[in-house]
Amino acid sequence: EQALRRAKESAWAPFSKNLTMQNMAFVNEVLRRCGATFRNSAASANNGRRTKLPRGPSGEIDQRKLGSNDGWLLRPAECAFVADRLKVWLDGGGEVFQFRDLSWNLTPTAQDKDDIANRRFLYDLAAFFSRAAEHGGLEVW
Repeated sequence: EQALRRAKESAWAPFSKNLTMQNMAFVNEVLRRCGATFRNSAASANNGRRTKLPRGPSGEIDQRKLGSNDGWLLRPAECAFVADRLKVWLDGGGEVFQFRDLSWNLTPTAQDKDDIANRRFLYDLAAFFSRAAEHGGLEVW
């Protein structure tokens, strides 16, 4: 029981500090690739609490919610959606891709220590979004 409680609490630990702009760019690219977010160029009015942006055709979240420090709110359903898409993508083998002049190998066969660490980070991120879904969502700053 204690181990289960510690595991749930640890889902917050990797994200107790701000992510750098470079890390957020990487996260946004991965979330786009796994089908959790999409790029929408349409203008949208904010409602003061910054929650409403159109969803994609399969429920994807507008990438602007995670791409700025404007205080966007991700509702619990959106957090659960991101967690599920990211975990399914990682469990399904991830991907090897080029981003910002770097090669990223996020497959289970990755040998580079940074790629392995990034894959672990993304599993932690999926757990974080899952935990946020259980606790009313999150605010992006």
